[in-house]
Amino acid sequence: MKYIFIAGCPRSGTSALTELLSSSNEIAIGMERFKYAYKDKNINESFFSKDSFFKFSDSQTNINMSQGKYVKYYDKLQLKYDSPTIRGDKYPMIYKFYNSLTNSFTQKPTFIFIYRDLYDIADSFNVRAENPKDSWPKENNYKKAVFHWNDSIVKTLQALNSGVDILVIKYEALFDATADLASYNIERIISHLDIKKTDDLKNTHSKMMEEYAEKIKPKLRNLSEEAKLYLDENMDRTALYEIGKFSKI
Repeated sequence: MKYIFIAGCPRSGTSALTELLSSSNEIAIGMERFKYAYKDKNINESFFSKDSFFKFSDSQTNINMSQGKYVKYYDKLQLKYDSPTIRGDKYPMIYKFYNSLTNSFTQKPTFIFIYRDLYDIADSFNVRAENPKDSWPKENNYKKAVFHWNDSIVKTLQALNSGVDILVIKYEALFDATADLASYNIERIISHLDIKKTDDLKNTHSKMMEEYAEKIKPKLRNLSEEAKLYLDENMDRTALYEIGKFSKI
C-alpha cells in the first residue's frame, strides 16, 4: 500500500484535484478525513485501515458520512476502498505537516501540492467572508489569503529542499485546456503516482476542464484597488518564482 496527501493554500483546488484522482480505481483519498488530527503529528498507516478510516469522530474532523456535501463522495469511496493500492487524504493545511507525516509512515508517503493565482484565491476568500450564510470566518479576507498563500509556498519549498517527496502542480496548468499544459500535467501526475491512464481518469479530467472553461475562468474578480495593492505589496514573488521551477512551467 502506498500513501498520498494533497496540500495547498485554501481555495487552491485541493478538492478538485482530489476528485480527479479519486476517479482512478487505484486511488482512495479522503476529503479532510483527519483535518483536526494532523496537529497531533501521529497520523500513520493504521489510520487508513478500513475500520479506522470509516469510523468518523468529532475529534478528527467535522466531515462525516451522514450529512454535508461529501456524503455521496464517502459512500462511493467506501464501496471501492478495498481495491486501491494508494490511500490518503486531502487537507489544505497538510503543508504544515510534511515532515511529521513523512516520518510517521514505514513507507514514506508522497504529496501533491497545488497552487493557484493569488488574485483568484483572495477573491474567493472575500466572497466567502462576506457571505453571512457561510461559516467561513469574516476575518478570512484577502489579507488572510496572501498570508496563507505565502506560507503554503514557503513551507513547501522548505520541504522540497529537505528531500520530501512532493509533486508541485499549478491549478490553472492542470485544468485550463487553452494553456496547452493540462495534458502534460495529468501525465506528470500519472507518472509520479505510477497509475494507469484509464478512461475514467481521462473523462473526469476532460469534464473538469470543461467546467473550468465554462464557469471558473470567465468569473469576474471583485477585488478593490486597495485589495489589489495589498496583494501586490505582500505576495512573496521570490517564492512564487522558485515554486514555478518545481511545477515545470
